[in-house]
Amino acid sequence: QTELGHGSDVMSLETTATYDVTTREFIIHSPTVSSIKFWPGGLGKLSNHAVVQAQLYVNGKHHGVQTFIVKIRDEEHIPCEGIHVGDIGSKFGFNSEDNGFIKFTNYRIPRDNLLSRYVQVAEDGTFTSASSDAIKLGYGNMLYLRLMIFFGRSVQFSRLATIGIRYSIVRRQFKDSETGEERQILDYQTQQYRLFPLLGISYAIRLAYIEINKKYKSYEQQLFEDKRPFGLLKEIHTLCSCLKPLVTWRMRKFGEYVKQCCGGHGFLNVSGIHRIIKSEEGLVTAEGTNLVIIQQTGKYLLEEAQKLERGEKLSGITEFLNSSSVLLTKKASSFSS
Repeated sequence: QTELGHGSDVMSLETTATYDVTTREFIIHSPTVSSIKFWPGGLGKLSNHAVVQAQLYVNGKHHGVQTFIVKIRDEEHIPCEGIHVGDIGSKFGFNSEDNGFIKFTNYRIPRDNLLSRYVQVAEDGTFTSASSDAIKLGYGNMLYLRLMIFFGRSVQFSRLATIGIRYSIVRRQFKDSETGEERQILDYQTQQYRLFPLLGISYAIRLAYIEINKKYKSYEQQLFEDKRPFGLLKEIHTLCSCLKPLVTWRMRKFGEYVKQCCGGHGFLNVSGIHRIIKSEEGLVTAEGTNLVIIQQTGKYLLEEAQKLERGEKLSGITEFLNSSSVLLTKKASSFSS
C-alpha cells in the first residue's frame, strides 16, 4: 500500500492498474517518483510476490483502489522485467526486517490476479462490484495489523516491567535506619511510582486485546458467511485507531522510565532496554501515523455525541455514554469512593 508520497491517505495512491482488453491483463505502473511503493516488510530481499494496491482503470474509467497479487521475482529470485525492487536501507530499529521499495514499469499481470471477492473485471472489461461500499470490508486486514501492534506492546511492556522490577529487587542502596540492612530500591516510592503502572498496563493491554480480538473473530466469521458487518468493522476501526497510538506513545515513555530506574546499568546494551526502545520507535508511524489515525476515533465519538444530543440511545462500544448526563454533573473526586 504505502508509497513515497502517500500512506494513510489510501484513496490518493498513485500506482495504477490499467486493464488491457486485448491481452486480458492488468498493466501495473508507477507513473511518478512519489508513486514508488516504500516500506513493505519482506520486500527488500525475500519476497517473490506482493499484494499491491493500485488505482484501477478499465476502458478509461476509474474504479478506485483495488488489490492485486503481483509476482515480483522469478524462480531464480531475480526481479522480473519491469520491476525495480530493493531494500530501503538502515533504520533506527527493526534492521532485521528487510523493508523495501518497488517501482513498476508497465508490468503486466494476468486478469485473475485481481482479488475479486467484492469486485470483478470480466474478460471484455465489464466491471462489477458487490456493492458501492463493499470494498471497505477489505480494509479489515489493515485493522488486523494495528491489532497485532497493540497485542505486541503487551509483550514489550511485560519485558520492560520484568527487567525493571527484577533489577529493583536485586539492587540495594542505602541502609535502613532500623535494621541496618541496605534496602531494595523497589522499596522506594519513586521506583514504585514508575514501575508498578508499567506492570498494570501490560496486563490491561493483554485483557483489552482478548476482548477486541473476539470482535475481530466475529467480524471474520460474518465475512465468511457472506454478511456485511459494517457496524462491527467501524467499532473495531475506532478501537484500533486509538489503542495503537495509546500504547506506542506510552512504550517510548516507559522505556525511558525503566532505563532510569536501572541507573547506569540501564544504559548498557546487555540490559536489553535499549533494544526494546529502538524497536518501538518506528511503530509511532507504522500502519498509520498516530496523530492521524487517533482523529478517526475522535470523529466517531463526536458523531456519537451528536446522537446523544438528539436524544438517541447509543449501542455497542459507546453504550456506556447513555449515562453521560450523570457523569457530566459529577466531579471526578466523587467517584473515588
